[in-house]
Amino acid sequence: MLVVNQSALAWVRSSREAVVGLKVWDTPWWINAGDAVLERLKAAVDSAGKGEFIRYDVTLPSIDGLEHTFDFSLMPIADDTGQVVMLVAEGRNITEKKQLEQELRETNLKLQLAQEQARQLAITDELTGLYNRRGFYIMAEQQKQIALRSSARGLLMFVDVDDLKRVNDEYGHDVGDELIIGAARVLTRTFRTGDLVSRFGGDEFAVLALLSTGDSTATFTNRLAFHLDAFNNDTKLRMILQMSLGTREFEWTDNIGFESLVAQADAHMYEQKRKRKRQSY
Repeated sequence: MLVVNQSALAWVRSSREAVVGLKVWDTPWWINAGDAVLERLKAAVDSAGKGEFIRYDVTLPSIDGLEHTFDFSLMPIADDTGQVVMLVAEGRNITEKKQLEQELRETNLKLQLAQEQARQLAITDELTGLYNRRGFYIMAEQQKQIALRSSARGLLMFVDVDDLKRVNDEYGHDVGDELIIGAARVLTRTFRTGDLVSRFGGDEFAVLALLSTGDSTATFTNRLAFHLDAFNNDTKLRMILQMSLGTREFEWTDNIGFESLVAQADAHMYEQKRKRKRQSY
């Protein structure tokens, strides 16, 4: 006597008489599943008929139009001679489990995005959108690993926005902030996308750049002067933007930390600023 699972029959609202004698892919559980699902089922039956245990997840439409996911398996049963004489099919409804797994993946993705946003906030300057001091040192180490694969030199530029304190005192912090934003715009236009431009805080900026073949410090200082003049010619600010800078060229293989390079470029910047003040007297 052939026995048909009553729960399975109830799921498709069918009867024993309606399914006995049908090929498995013609039964109401599978008939509306689509060509791709049926082709996989036929291949699974063929493999199971050769003695292979088959198991995979499959999504099938129910009679009410909703889709359910099943943990489906085919177990071959062989006689004493090893000939497969029966296939035992089993399907466990794991729809709720899959939904929970999807919800967990979505929750984890949201958490990762929130963590990334928090990380970005921790390493990004709110006013300019550039990396802050912490972000500079983190990204500089990553940039170093990339640069070490080439023979190019590096350039560390330290930049100071001149007279920012006086501007803040005389014209207000809004005007000072506009100068800071302007300085960030000038620096990002001067350097390439792959270079690291950051605001250290207050009136200070640091830039880490790769010197490609034909590049030199003068390449970037001249380009900076050009973009600074262009900004001042176009700006509607009440104050012109003036910047002092110091530079330090180095080999990426040099055993010098980035904090030391920043300190050296900073010292060079103040030396250049003092020379300019002496010459103005």
